[in-house]
Amino acid sequence: MAVQEEARYLGLPVPSYQERYELEFVTSDLVPASIGTSRISELVQQYSPNVTQVITHDCDFFLEYECSPMLSEEEVITYVFGIQEGYDFTIGSLTYLNFIRSGYNTFDEYFCTIANRFGEIPVLTRTELERVKELRTGQARIDERAYAGCINASDEIAHISTGDYLFDAHQMEAVIDGLLFSRAHGYGENSKLCEKYIGGFWHGIENALEMYIQSYEETVLFGTEQASL
Repeated sequence: MAVQEEARYLGLPVPSYQERYELEFVTSDLVPASIGTSRISELVQQYSPNVTQVITHDCDFFLEYECSPMLSEEEVITYVFGIQEGYDFTIGSLTYLNFIRSGYNTFDEYFCTIANRFGEIPVLTRTELERVKELRTGQARIDERAYAGCINASDEIAHISTGDYLFDAHQMEAVIDGLLFSRAHGYGENSKLCEKYIGGFWHGIENALEMYIQSYEETVLFGTEQASL
């Protein structure tokens, strides 16, 4: 079966103009939950349970070590909700793009064939899982050749990676901006909650993208075999 060749950045699909419109549909709040990016993210997490561990670890780390005591309970809940939705959006969007490019008819077919082999689904071995967690907590070793003088700790890498990806993926950034503009209206006059949601959403996007990049580097660039989970 022929697989459509399209633009990529470190394994991440870079959407075309046409794919942008398809993404805007599948990420729209008007789309039934059964076919939206949250549902696709749920399917990915069923296929790769370690992805759920990454999301849970990220939220827990924020709550325990980064959450300001000055925030209200509602603001904290909103920020964490934003993190989770940022992950769902990223996982769902990337999976959807890879799926429509694959030529397969169902997600079941897609998950069981090229997804794992090409590093398109972050299966995450134990080593990769620990690496992603260490990056998030700032404890991972920094490649001085790549980041010398640019960052102080590994938890900043996700922000840089996201900027590099969106520099190429203009259409993805447009989808994100449009979605957040729509979501902001849901908070009405409550600017603080709107700010926390958007902050959490970007937080989730950045760390989800880094999770994909780490998985791609291990499974494709470095040729690491997937260990049993």
